[in-house]
Amino acid sequence: MNPKTTRILIADAGIAHVVAASGKAGNLMAVDDVRLKGNPSPSRDLAADRPGRAFDRAGDGRHEMEPRTDPHGAERERFAREIVAVLEKAAQQRRYDRLVLVAPPTFMGVLRDILPSSVAAKVGAELTKDLTRLSVHELPEHLAPVLKS
Repeated sequence: MNPKTTRILIADAGIAHVVAASGKAGNLMAVDDVRLKGNPSPSRDLAADRPGRAFDRAGDGRHEMEPRTDPHGAERERFAREIVAVLEKAAQQRRYDRLVLVAPPTFMGVLRDILPSSVAAKVGAELTKDLTRLSVHELPEHLAPVLKS
């Protein structure tokens, strides 16, 4: 019987990479073909245009209109969709049997909302922490609880 292949997505709104687990939590290795970077642009670049202006209902006053979307929220969702597309392709190619999601709480919510059922079915554990700045060698101690389950 073949051992199950576990992939661990480590992501936040600006960076994502995948590591593969073989055996117990101590044996992790980076998956080289999955390293994504988001658009960490400041607000002034994401929403470069000034908001539109509208007249008040009564009187001659004018005011700025609120933007319909949060530029950072829209960029966060675009990046999450890019990550999910990579995970879905790998699932279709049967590159993993089990998926562990590691992301800060706000980004984890975005990922959960857009995961297709084919990928969501493979999610075996979640860890709501930001581990994107850690090296592969530092990860095992943080991932041990979710890899044992």
